[in-house]
Amino acid sequence: MTKQSTSDDTQKKSAAEICEKIVILLCGLPGAGKSTLAKQFIDEHCAPFSSIALIEYDDLQDSLIIKGEESDEQHMLQAWKASRTLALQTLCERLKDSTTKLLFLDDNFYLQSMRKQTYQLCQNYVTASNNNNNQQRVIHFGLIWMDTPVDVCLERNQQRPHPRRVPETVIYNMQHKWEAPSEKGFAWEKSILRLDGSDSRSTHLQLLQHYLMSQQFVWVLPREDPALEEARVAVARQETQASRAHQLDQYLRCCVQIVAQHQKQCAGPANQCRKRLLAELKQNPDWTLLDLEQAFVAQMKQLTVSSSVDWDALQSNLAKTLWAKHIELNRHNNLK
Repeated sequence: MTKQSTSDDTQKKSAAEICEKIVILLCGLPGAGKSTLAKQFIDEHCAPFSSIALIEYDDLQDSLIIKGEESDEQHMLQAWKASRTLALQTLCERLKDSTTKLLFLDDNFYLQSMRKQTYQLCQNYVTASNNNNNQQRVIHFGLIWMDTPVDVCLERNQQRPHPRRVPETVIYNMQHKWEAPSEKGFAWEKSILRLDGSDSRSTHLQLLQHYLMSQQFVWVLPREDPALEEARVAVARQETQASRAHQLDQYLRCCVQIVAQHQKQCAGPANQCRKRLLAELKQNPDWTLLDLEQAFVAQMKQLTVSSSVDWDALQSNLAKTLWAKHIELNRHNNLK
């Protein structure tokens, strides 16, 4: 066999054969179809993969809930937090298991920080393994985003058995806070398979199979020297905190908090206003804080039809926040 033929044979191998691990995050609202897709794939399309693990956050949470305590909000919150810790511990164990080649993590992952935490755990594994072993460890990382319309998610959620049914307010809250994965964002989010969960599931299985065999994943790189990384992060944090856009965003977040304190039912529309104004800032880079305050209140009045909102009291509190943030902006950025 020639060197060329050996090289060609290697290139024809699937991603599961040439990578020690493939880690895939399943992202989407409750009821988007994440669990169904993963389980159907494992049942019908697992031939090229010698060992697959599915880590379901909901199952882990169910195992931590004490029977009879389902109505206790504090207990449910503790179970939710503990399930996330347990899921990451399970991932660590599976990464160390040489027989596991493909791992699905099934959760909402609606915040970018949640997805980043998982990627960093994979980074830690690669770094530690490469430092302690001559054999190179390889992890490929990807995201499957079930971008399912919220009305479809709500309908499916109602069909779930009661213990698995998520309150509608939680689903709406996730939708408002959703930080969509983007190939134009961080390097570790550049491998994304986006599926419409309301479409044909048979098509999804084919697309998932193709995605896994395409080898177009993000290669998880070892962490850099801790001291250098800490210095780099510190510099980046200072630059971010000093940036005008960051400070204006902090002001808008203060506005949302004030609205939530005085008119709790208006918190959702207030957060929508914040996101809209951040987008408009790109087109209006010369906006002042006063411009932002006026635009925020104007948009709030459009989105909020409730006559019970005390706009005078709300604007008075916004003005106090405006002045405090104005002083802070001048101190950091010499803005007027």
